[in-house]
Amino acid sequence: MSQFIEDKSKRDEVLKDFLSDNPTALKQILSRRKVTEPVNLRNRRSIPANSFQENTASGVPQIGYLLLTTLKSEDDDHAEIIKLNKGVDVVLGIMNGMFADGGLSVELPNINKTFGHGIMAGTFTASNGNFENPGTLQRTGDVSIFKNDGAVGLEVALGLQVLRASYDHYDVKILKIHQNGDIKVSIAQNSLKMKITLNYSPNCHLNVDYVEVDQLDGIKVDISGLGAFQSMFNMLSKWLLDNFTHDFKNIVNQKLMEKAKKAVAKEDICKYFPF
Repeated sequence: MSQFIEDKSKRDEVLKDFLSDNPTALKQILSRRKVTEPVNLRNRRSIPANSFQENTASGVPQIGYLLLTTLKSEDDDHAEIIKLNKGVDVVLGIMNGMFADGGLSVELPNINKTFGHGIMAGTFTASNGNFENPGTLQRTGDVSIFKNDGAVGLEVALGLQVLRASYDHYDVKILKIHQNGDIKVSIAQNSLKMKITLNYSPNCHLNVDYVEVDQLDGIKVDISGLGAFQSMFNMLSKWLLDNFTHDFKNIVNQKLMEKAKKAVAKEDICKYFPF
C-alpha cells in the first residue's frame, strides 16, 4: 500500500504528472464518482505513472483517492459560489421589483447646444429624454470572493437585458432654417459591475459599495426629420453620444445604487450569504 502524501502542493504536482501521462486512468477514477456536471481539468494537477498503486484495504487506487479529494474540495468551493450567486440574484430581484413599482424608464436631462459663429450660429436642443429598462438587471457571471480581516467582499458582473434611450423632441435651427423630430439611441452591448461587502463582527452587516456601468458598446443614434441639416448628422450624433454616455452613466449609477441600498435594507439579506 502506498503512503499518503500529506503535503498538498506535492500531492497536486503528483496528480498533475500522472493525469498528463495516463488519460485512461482519469476515466477509471471518474467512473467511481457520480459526476453531475462537467469537470474542468485545465488547472487540475496529477501523479507519476509509477505511483499508481492499489490500496489493498479499499481496492481503490491511491491516485483515485488523491484525485477525488481534490475534486471534493473543488466541489465544496463550487457549492459556495452557487449559494452566493443565489444571494446576489435575490438582491437583483428586489431591485428589479422596485423599478417595476416606480416605473421602468428613467428621465434623461435635456440637451442644449450652440454651434457655428456669427450669422451662421445655430442651436440644437433635445427634450423629454428617457432610458429603459433599469428593471432588467441580471447577473452575467459568477461571484468572486475576497476575504479580509473578518469582512467578505463579493464582486459580480451584471448586465441589463433591455437598454435603449430616446428623446421625444429635438429642434435644430440656423437663421430661418428649422427642423425637428425625435431621437432614438440603441446600445448593442452593456456591462455593469457590483461590489457587496459583508462584515460579521459583531453581527452580519451587508453594504453595497457600488453598482456602476462598466462598458457601453455598439451605440447607434437615429435622428428623424433632419431635412436640410442631414449633412450635420455626424456632428449632431457626436454631441448626442458625448452627452448621452456621460449623463447616462452617471444617472444609471445613481439610480441603481439608490435601489441597491434600499434592497439590502428591505429585509435580512445576510441570510442569503452563508459563510
